[in-house]
Amino acid sequence: KDLIAQLLTKDPKERVKVSAALNHVWFKKWEDDEVDTNEFQTKYLKRLKNYRAPNRLQYEVLSFLMKNLDTSERVKIKEVFRSITAKSSGDLTFQDLEEAFGEVGIDGATEHIEELKKCLDFDKDGKIKYTDFLLATINKNEALTDANIQFAFHHFDT
Repeated sequence: KDLIAQLLTKDPKERVKVSAALNHVWFKKWEDDEVDTNEFQTKYLKRLKNYRAPNRLQYEVLSFLMKNLDTSERVKIKEVFRSITAKSSGDLTFQDLEEAFGEVGIDGATEHIEELKKCLDFDKDGKIKYTDFLLATINKNEALTDANIQFAFHHFDT
């Protein structure tokens, strides 16, 4: 409230300057709460490493939910996907994935690459689509709440 009041001061001479506003406690709070992208990358790559392909119904329900949910985790996963694919054309290749596993120190990832190819490379082009990466890395316990399951049920039931 304090910052907003300062920014909305009618008299420009009394209004807070941009530099002072950016140094306000509110902005400092958000800077302290930010987490290193590498930490997110490690978290989501570990989920990806342990991913097992769902059956067709599970896949369709989860895909539907992922397309219709707007969560902060989804934003973080998108950032991780972009950081991994930054060196390539925007598509996630298995080579990119293997390098990312190595960068964050996940051991034994090479063995899982073949399994991930079977689970995530549906069109056999050697790439993982963002939606499939999202499906493999999202926290299923957060996505599969009673309300979301009911939402999906009503969608598929009609």
